[in-house]
Amino acid sequence: MPVGKMYSTGEKSSMTCEAPSSPHVYYPSISLDTKQAPFLKGVLPNSTIKLVVECKIKRIEIGDKETEYRLNIQKVGVIGKPPKDELTNILSGS
Repeated sequence: MPVGKMYSTGEKSSMTCEAPSSPHVYYPSISLDTKQAPFLKGVLPNSTIKLVVECKIKRIEIGDKETEYRLNIQKVGVIGKPPKDELTNILSGS
């Protein structure tokens, strides 16, 4: 499945507790459980996966400098094979 250009969604902020001079990058997040996204079962935190999502645009807020979109995720899939935890592979017999 061809994927269009990927854009970084990180937003830099220097408002951190550690060192005010070093900017921290904040990213938008989504929460999915393994019923909604069964391919996530056994994937460990800090793993990187590529998702494909089908969304419905629910709201648009037009500001002075940028436009913000509120999306409802209706379908989700994964590109490639997500990295699984070795213990999960052993327990599942993979």
